[in-house]
Amino acid sequence: MLRGGKVGFRPDGGDMSSFFVKSIEEVPYNISVIQISRILPSDAAAAPTTAPAEMNITRIMSANGCKVFAETLLSNPGASKTYQESVEGGMTVFCPGDDAMKGFLPKYKNLTAPKKEAFLSFLAVPNYYSMAMLRSNNGPMNTLATDGANKFELTVQNDGEKVTLTTRINTVQIVNTLIDEQPLAIYATDKVLLPKELFKALAVEASASAPAPEDGDVADSPIPAKGKAKEKKKKAAPSPDDSFGESHSPAEGPDGDADDESADEASAVRIVGGAKAGFVVGLLCLFASSWLI
Repeated sequence: MLRGGKVGFRPDGGDMSSFFVKSIEEVPYNISVIQISRILPSDAAAAPTTAPAEMNITRIMSANGCKVFAETLLSNPGASKTYQESVEGGMTVFCPGDDAMKGFLPKYKNLTAPKKEAFLSFLAVPNYYSMAMLRSNNGPMNTLATDGANKFELTVQNDGEKVTLTTRINTVQIVNTLIDEQPLAIYATDKVLLPKELFKALAVEASASAPAPEDGDVADSPIPAKGKAKEKKKKAAPSPDDSFGESHSPAEGPDGDADDESADEASAVRIVGGAKAGFVVGLLCLFASSWLI
Protein backbone atom coordinates (compact mmCIF):
# COMPACT_ATOMS: atom_id res chain seq x y z
CA MET A 1 0.00 0.00 0.00
CA LEU A 2 1.43 3.32 -1.06
CA ARG A 3 0.58 6.84 -0.11
CA GLY A 4 -2.86 8.03 -1.08
CA GLY A 5 -4.26 4.49 -0.96
CA LYS A 6 -2.44 3.47 -4.09
CA VAL A 7 -1.62 -0.24 -4.43
CA GLY A 8 1.50 -1.32 -6.25
CA PHE A 9 3.06 -4.64 -7.28
CA ARG A 10 6.61 -5.74 -7.94
CA PRO A 11 8.44 -9.02 -8.47
CA ASP A 12 10.88 -10.33 -5.88
CA GLY A 13 13.97 -8.17 -5.98
CA GLY A 14 12.48 -5.90 -8.65
CA ASP A 15 11.22 -2.33 -8.79
CA MET A 16 7.70 -1.16 -8.03
CA SER A 17 6.53 -0.64 -11.58
CA SER A 18 2.95 -1.93 -11.69
CA PHE A 19 -0.12 -0.53 -9.90
CA PHE A 20 -3.70 -1.52 -9.22
CA VAL A 21 -6.20 -0.15 -11.77
CA LYS A 22 -9.57 -1.73 -11.01
CA SER A 23 -11.36 -4.88 -9.91
CA ILE A 24 -12.78 -7.02 -12.69
CA GLU A 25 -14.34 -9.96 -10.81
CA GLU A 26 -14.69 -10.73 -7.11
CA VAL A 27 -15.90 -14.03 -5.62
CA PRO A 28 -15.50 -13.82 -1.84
CA TYR A 29 -13.15 -16.42 -0.33
CA ASN A 30 -12.65 -17.93 -3.79
CA ILE A 31 -11.11 -15.75 -6.50
CA SER A 32 -10.61 -12.12 -7.46
CA VAL A 33 -9.53 -10.78 -10.83
CA ILE A 34 -7.93 -7.33 -11.00
CA GLN A 35 -6.39 -5.16 -13.65
CA ILE A 36 -2.87 -3.76 -13.19
CA SER A 37 -1.06 -1.05 -15.05
CA ARG A 38 1.87 -3.12 -16.33
CA ILE A 39 2.90 -6.73 -16.79
CA LEU A 40 5.03 -7.98 -13.93
CA PRO A 41 8.38 -9.26 -15.21
CA SER A 42 9.32 -12.85 -14.31
CA ASP A 43 12.71 -14.51 -14.40
CA ALA A 44 11.06 -17.87 -15.18
CA ALA A 45 9.06 -16.41 -18.05
CA ALA A 46 12.13 -14.72 -19.47
CA ALA A 47 14.25 -17.91 -19.34
CA PRO A 48 14.94 -19.44 -22.77
CA THR A 49 12.91 -22.55 -23.54
CA THR A 50 14.38 -25.75 -24.93
CA ALA A 51 14.38 -25.70 -28.69
CA PRO A 52 11.99 -28.30 -30.12
CA ALA A 53 14.74 -29.88 -32.20
CA GLU A 54 16.68 -30.59 -29.02
CA MET A 55 13.98 -32.93 -27.69
CA ASN A 56 15.32 -36.47 -27.53
CA ILE A 57 12.65 -38.36 -29.42
CA THR A 58 14.21 -41.80 -29.18
CA ARG A 59 14.79 -41.43 -25.43
CA ILE A 60 11.11 -40.65 -24.93
CA MET A 61 10.18 -43.74 -26.97
CA SER A 62 12.64 -46.03 -25.20
CA ALA A 63 11.36 -45.01 -21.77
CA ASN A 64 7.72 -45.66 -22.67
CA GLY A 65 7.48 -49.06 -24.34
CA CYS A 66 8.79 -48.30 -27.84
CA LYS A 67 12.45 -49.15 -27.32
CA VAL A 68 12.72 -51.55 -30.28
CA PHE A 69 11.30 -48.95 -32.65
CA ALA A 70 13.59 -46.26 -31.20
CA GLU A 71 16.66 -48.46 -31.75
CA THR A 72 15.53 -49.23 -35.29
CA LEU A 73 15.10 -45.51 -35.97
CA LEU A 74 18.55 -44.71 -34.57
CA SER A 75 20.11 -47.34 -36.85
CA ASN A 76 18.76 -45.50 -39.90
CA PRO A 77 20.52 -42.11 -40.23
CA GLY A 78 18.26 -40.86 -43.02
CA ALA A 79 14.99 -41.47 -41.18
CA SER A 80 16.43 -40.27 -37.86
CA LYS A 81 17.50 -36.98 -39.45
CA THR A 82 14.05 -36.54 -41.03
CA TYR A 83 12.41 -36.96 -37.63
CA GLN A 84 14.64 -34.40 -35.91
CA GLU A 85 14.22 -31.83 -38.68
CA SER A 86 10.42 -32.19 -38.59
CA VAL A 87 9.87 -31.61 -34.86
CA GLU A 88 10.12 -27.81 -34.95
CA GLY A 89 7.31 -27.47 -37.48
CA GLY A 90 5.12 -29.97 -35.63
CA MET A 91 5.16 -33.76 -35.76
CA THR A 92 3.06 -36.71 -34.59
CA VAL A 93 4.62 -40.18 -34.34
CA PHE A 94 2.84 -43.55 -34.19
CA CYS A 95 5.40 -45.99 -32.81
CA PRO A 96 4.62 -49.73 -32.52
CA GLY A 97 4.95 -51.30 -29.08
CA ASP A 98 7.97 -53.52 -28.39
CA ASP A 99 6.17 -56.86 -28.83
CA ALA A 100 4.65 -55.81 -32.14
CA MET A 101 7.95 -54.42 -33.44
CA LYS A 102 9.92 -57.52 -32.44
CA GLY A 103 7.59 -59.70 -34.49
CA PHE A 104 7.90 -57.36 -37.46
CA LEU A 105 11.71 -57.10 -37.54
CA PRO A 106 12.26 -60.12 -39.87
CA LYS A 107 10.10 -58.44 -42.53
CA TYR A 108 11.81 -55.09 -41.94
CA LYS A 109 15.27 -56.62 -42.41
CA ASN A 110 14.22 -57.95 -45.83
CA LEU A 111 13.52 -54.43 -47.10
CA THR A 112 16.07 -52.53 -49.16
CA ALA A 113 17.75 -49.47 -47.60
CA PRO A 114 15.46 -46.92 -49.34
CA LYS A 115 12.38 -48.92 -48.33
CA LYS A 116 13.52 -49.11 -44.71
CA GLU A 117 13.83 -45.31 -44.60
CA ALA A 118 10.44 -44.90 -46.28
CA PHE A 119 8.80 -47.28 -43.80
CA LEU A 120 10.19 -45.46 -40.74
CA SER A 121 9.20 -42.08 -42.19
CA PHE A 122 5.70 -43.42 -42.88
CA LEU A 123 5.02 -43.78 -39.13
CA ALA A 124 5.19 -40.01 -38.54
CA VAL A 125 2.93 -37.15 -39.65
CA PRO A 126 4.40 -33.67 -40.36
CA ASN A 127 1.86 -31.93 -38.11
CA TYR A 128 1.13 -31.82 -34.41
CA TYR A 129 -2.08 -33.63 -33.40
CA SER A 130 -3.22 -33.86 -29.81
CA MET A 131 -5.44 -36.79 -28.87
CA ALA A 132 -8.45 -34.47 -28.91
CA MET A 133 -7.56 -33.39 -32.45
CA LEU A 134 -7.19 -37.00 -33.61
CA ARG A 135 -10.61 -37.85 -32.17
CA SER A 136 -12.19 -35.02 -34.12
CA ASN A 137 -10.35 -35.57 -37.41
CA ASN A 138 -11.36 -38.51 -39.58
CA GLY A 139 -9.73 -39.01 -42.95
CA PRO A 140 -6.42 -39.49 -44.78
CA MET A 141 -3.18 -37.84 -43.68
CA ASN A 142 0.14 -37.39 -45.42
CA THR A 143 3.22 -38.74 -43.66
CA LEU A 144 6.92 -37.90 -43.67
CA ALA A 145 7.29 -40.51 -46.44
CA THR A 146 4.78 -38.78 -48.75
CA ASP A 147 6.58 -37.62 -51.87
CA GLY A 148 4.73 -36.92 -55.10
CA ALA A 149 3.43 -40.15 -56.60
CA ASN A 150 4.53 -42.06 -53.49
CA LYS A 151 1.53 -41.12 -51.37
CA PHE A 152 2.27 -43.18 -48.25
CA GLU A 153 -0.98 -42.04 -46.65
CA LEU A 154 -2.66 -43.32 -43.51
CA THR A 155 -6.28 -42.82 -42.50
CA VAL A 156 -7.41 -41.78 -39.02
CA GLN A 157 -10.71 -43.18 -37.78
CA ASN A 158 -12.31 -42.75 -34.38
CA ASP A 159 -15.17 -44.35 -32.49
CA GLY A 160 -15.73 -42.47 -29.26
CA GLU A 161 -12.53 -42.72 -27.23
CA LYS A 162 -11.02 -45.29 -29.60
CA VAL A 163 -8.68 -44.01 -32.33
CA THR A 164 -7.47 -46.30 -35.12
CA LEU A 165 -5.10 -45.87 -38.06
CA THR A 166 -5.70 -47.76 -41.28
CA THR A 167 -4.14 -48.51 -44.66
CA ARG A 168 -5.24 -50.94 -47.35
CA ILE A 169 -3.03 -53.53 -45.67
CA ASN A 170 -4.08 -53.41 -42.00
CA THR A 171 -5.53 -51.46 -39.07
CA VAL A 172 -3.87 -50.54 -35.75
CA GLN A 173 -5.14 -48.87 -32.59
CA ILE A 174 -3.55 -46.17 -30.46
CA VAL A 175 -3.10 -47.65 -26.99
CA ASN A 176 -0.91 -45.13 -25.15
CA THR A 177 0.27 -41.51 -25.20
CA LEU A 178 4.03 -41.18 -24.74
CA ILE A 179 4.14 -37.39 -25.01
CA ASP A 180 1.62 -34.74 -26.04
CA GLU A 181 3.34 -31.36 -25.83
CA GLN A 182 3.14 -29.04 -28.78
CA PRO A 183 4.89 -29.25 -31.23
CA LEU A 184 5.42 -33.00 -30.61
CA ALA A 185 3.05 -35.88 -29.95
CA ILE A 186 4.08 -39.55 -29.79
CA TYR A 187 1.54 -42.36 -29.51
CA ALA A 188 2.08 -46.11 -29.11
CA THR A 189 0.11 -48.54 -31.29
CA ASP A 190 -0.81 -52.18 -30.68
CA LYS A 191 0.50 -53.34 -34.08
CA VAL A 192 2.80 -52.18 -36.86
CA LEU A 193 0.98 -50.06 -39.44
CA LEU A 194 1.97 -51.24 -42.94
CA PRO A 195 2.00 -48.95 -45.99
CA LYS A 196 0.51 -50.48 -49.14
CA GLU A 197 3.28 -48.92 -51.24
CA LEU A 198 5.82 -51.31 -49.67
CA PHE A 199 4.06 -54.42 -48.53
CA LYS A 200 1.62 -54.83 -51.40
CA ALA A 201 4.64 -54.89 -53.69
CA LEU A 202 6.29 -57.54 -51.52
CA ALA A 203 3.20 -59.75 -51.77
CA VAL A 204 3.23 -59.50 -55.57
CA GLU A 205 6.96 -60.26 -55.72
CA ALA A 206 6.50 -63.31 -53.50
CA SER A 207 3.74 -64.74 -55.70
CA ALA A 208 5.73 -63.99 -58.85
CA SER A 209 8.78 -65.83 -57.53
CA ALA A 210 6.78 -69.03 -56.90
CA PRO A 211 7.56 -71.71 -59.62
CA ALA A 212 4.77 -72.04 -62.18
CA PRO A 213 3.78 -75.50 -63.49
CA GLU A 214 5.54 -76.36 -66.77
CA ASP A 215 3.96 -77.92 -69.85
CA GLY A 216 5.83 -81.14 -69.17
CA ASP A 217 4.28 -81.31 -65.71
CA VAL A 218 0.82 -80.94 -67.19
CA ALA A 219 1.51 -83.70 -69.75
CA ASP A 220 2.61 -86.03 -66.96
CA SER A 221 -0.46 -85.36 -64.84
CA PRO A 222 -2.17 -88.35 -63.20
CA ILE A 223 -5.23 -88.24 -65.49
CA PRO A 224 -3.48 -89.20 -68.78
CA ALA A 225 -1.32 -91.74 -66.93
CA LYS A 226 -4.46 -93.36 -65.56
CA GLY A 227 -5.93 -93.52 -69.06
CA LYS A 228 -2.79 -95.28 -70.37
CA ALA A 229 -2.90 -97.74 -67.53
CA LYS A 230 -6.51 -98.58 -68.36
CA GLU A 231 -5.62 -99.20 -72.03
CA LYS A 232 -2.78 -101.51 -71.05
CA LYS A 233 -5.05 -103.30 -68.63
CA LYS A 234 -7.62 -103.91 -71.37
CA LYS A 235 -5.03 -105.30 -73.78
CA ALA A 236 -3.37 -107.61 -71.28
CA ALA A 237 -6.32 -108.62 -69.12
CA PRO A 238 -5.64 -112.14 -67.84
CA SER A 239 -8.22 -114.93 -68.33
CA PRO A 240 -9.35 -117.15 -65.47
CA ASP A 241 -6.86 -119.78 -66.70
CA ASP A 242 -3.99 -117.63 -65.40
CA SER A 243 -4.30 -119.33 -62.04
CA PHE A 244 -2.88 -122.36 -63.66
CA GLY A 245 0.09 -120.74 -65.22
CA GLU A 246 -1.43 -120.12 -68.65
CA SER A 247 -2.17 -116.73 -70.11
CA HIS A 248 -4.59 -116.15 -72.95
CA SER A 249 -5.84 -112.96 -74.44
CA PRO A 250 -9.59 -112.56 -74.90
CA ALA A 251 -8.84 -111.81 -78.56
CA GLU A 252 -7.47 -115.37 -79.10
CA GLY A 253 -10.92 -117.01 -78.96
CA PRO A 254 -12.26 -115.50 -82.18
CA ASP A 255 -8.94 -116.27 -83.98
CA GLY A 256 -9.22 -119.99 -83.09
CA ASP A 257 -12.81 -120.20 -84.37
CA ALA A 258 -11.76 -118.58 -87.61
CA ASP A 259 -9.03 -121.21 -88.07
CA ASP A 260 -11.54 -124.04 -87.54
CA GLU A 261 -13.88 -122.56 -90.12
CA SER A 262 -11.02 -122.29 -92.61
CA ALA A 263 -10.10 -125.93 -92.00
CA ASP A 264 -13.71 -127.07 -92.57
CA GLU A 265 -13.88 -125.12 -95.82
CA ALA A 266 -10.62 -126.72 -96.99
CA SER A 267 -11.96 -130.21 -96.21
CA ALA A 268 -15.14 -129.48 -98.12
CA VAL A 269 -13.13 -128.39 -101.13
CA ARG A 270 -11.08 -131.59 -101.00
CA ILE A 271 -14.21 -133.75 -100.82
CA VAL A 272 -15.89 -131.93 -103.68
CA GLY A 273 -12.73 -132.06 -105.72
CA GLY A 274 -12.33 -135.82 -105.09
CA ALA A 275 -15.88 -136.52 -106.17
CA LYS A 276 -15.39 -134.67 -109.42
CA ALA A 277 -12.17 -136.55 -110.13
CA GLY A 278 -13.89 -139.93 -109.57
CA PHE A 279 -16.70 -139.01 -111.90
CA VAL A 280 -14.26 -138.09 -114.66
CA VAL A 281 -12.32 -141.35 -114.22
CA GLY A 282 -15.54 -143.32 -114.44
CA LEU A 283 -16.51 -141.66 -117.69
CA LEU A 284 -13.10 -142.40 -119.19
CA CYS A 285 -13.35 -146.07 -118.24
CA LEU A 286 -16.79 -146.32 -119.80
CA PHE A 287 -15.54 -144.71 -122.98
CA ALA A 288 -12.58 -147.12 -123.19
CA SER A 289 -14.77 -150.17 -122.69
CA SER A 290 -17.11 -149.16 -125.50
CA TRP A 291 -14.20 -148.53 -127.84
CA LEU A 292 -12.70 -151.97 -127.23
CA ILE A 293 -15.97 -153.69 -127.93
